[in-house]
Amino acid sequence: MARAKVVVNDGSLQAFLRNDETMQRALETVAGMIEETAQEVAPYGKSLSWPMGRRMRHGRYKADFAMRKVKGGWQVWNDDPFAHLVEWGSIKNPVYAPIRTAITQLGLKFRPKGKPETE
Repeated sequence: MARAKVVVNDGSLQAFLRNDETMQRALETVAGMIEETAQEVAPYGKSLSWPMGRRMRHGRYKADFAMRKVKGGWQVWNDDPFAHLVEWGSIKNPVYAPIRTAITQLGLKFRPKGKPETE
């Protein structure tokens, strides 16, 4: 009886998808959809006292979503200095998770990973 070893994903498939123009356009489209959905589900500021009694600029968090090309795909993030508190929460802040919620609403799966390399 002969035996054969079959390797389904030896890295060549990943390399192809990482470099294929059609796949990159599709990933860009999906990243745009995640960005739009995250803006829709993001909380709208309510504070009238931050910082130091000055009125807060409402809507800044929603306006600070962006996406960029990274090695192998696209990344969606928020430039607001308090974005990590909105996404992950803290002792005094609830978890809103707009990016993770957007991913879930679009039927995708969120798998946290290390910081991607920019191109």
